[in-house]
Amino acid sequence: MDPEVETVLYRIIQEGLHNVVKHADAKNVSIHLTHSYPDLILTIKDDGVGFDQNENIMSSGRGNRESASSGCASGSPRGRQAGGPLETGERHAH
Repeated sequence: MDPEVETVLYRIIQEGLHNVVKHADAKNVSIHLTHSYPDLILTIKDDGVGFDQNENIMSSGRGNRESASSGCASGSPRGRQAGGPLETGERHAH
């Protein structure tokens, strides 16, 4: 694997775990990296509270307003740097 891609993946995982700790109130998290030529698929899942993708604005708790997806969106340039998109989503338990 290209060292630049390795670094980008590391940074995306690092940011994803930071977001889980900061926002999800999760007890468990799993990370899966799948190579399906020519794609790399990175999945980070947790059992936390999730987020509402339809919500555009949230309070940061410091009196500032920011995009609800700002933490996830900041990974997007990293994903593009590695040659691919970043997709986020919420899955509800059934």
